[in-house]
Amino acid sequence: MYDHLEDHGLPLVQLKEQRRDLVVALRGRTGPLSKQQISEIAAIQQAIAAVEAVMVDMDAEFETVLKEQKRRSWRLLAGIRAMPATTERNPPAVECCPEER
Repeated sequence: MYDHLEDHGLPLVQLKEQRRDLVVALRGRTGPLSKQQISEIAAIQQAIAAVEAVMVDMDAEFETVLKEQKRRSWRLLAGIRAMPATTERNPPAVECCPEER
């Protein structure tokens, strides 16, 4: 579900690899898992879920900041477009040769 998100420098990949290693080590095993094995896998899974939740929050914050920056840019552009024609950006026309008069 969250595979498309940037990891923001969080240890998500390492946690998922650690979980995979634990699960692979249990393959082919017969009999019930020990409480320690179950709790170790559960702890890693909880850590993965927590990191993913933090990433979703960070992405939402970044998106909010980007939207605000875009809104400010549009306001700035709208303000520039609303400037009178005599500003530095669009100086009034100068007659070609005033000394010829």
